Amino acid sequence: MYLLTTLLEEAMTHHGTERMINVSDKLDLILQKLDGLGSRISSIETDITSINATQQQQGNLLTQLIDIVGSTNEKVSRFESKLDAVQVEQDRQGKVLQSLAFRSLEQESEIRQIKQAK
Repeated sequence: MYLLTTLLEEAMTHHGTERMINVSDKLDLILQKLDGLGSRISSIETDITSINATQQQQGNLLTQLIDIVGSTNEKVSRFESKLDAVQVEQDRQGKVLQSLAFRSLEQESEIRQIKQAK
């Protein structure tokens, strides 16, 4: 504002009325441009506020996702442990079944031999 006042005073003292009108027109143009800049700045501030709110929401969602992934990883780890235990038990039971099947075959063979001997 000081600059505008100084320009206006200079125009009035060094030049005539015609020069003052020209300076006045230029000052009006400068003021119009400043008003336009003010509204653009206001629009940018609104955009920044909206961006900040969106960023906060995304940060909250990211925190929730991190918590969910952590919980899911814990569950997967527990299931892997249980699955390993089930696999060990299945292997043991498979060996028992093989042993029983072998014994059954042996016993059937012995029964046939006894029947044939009679």
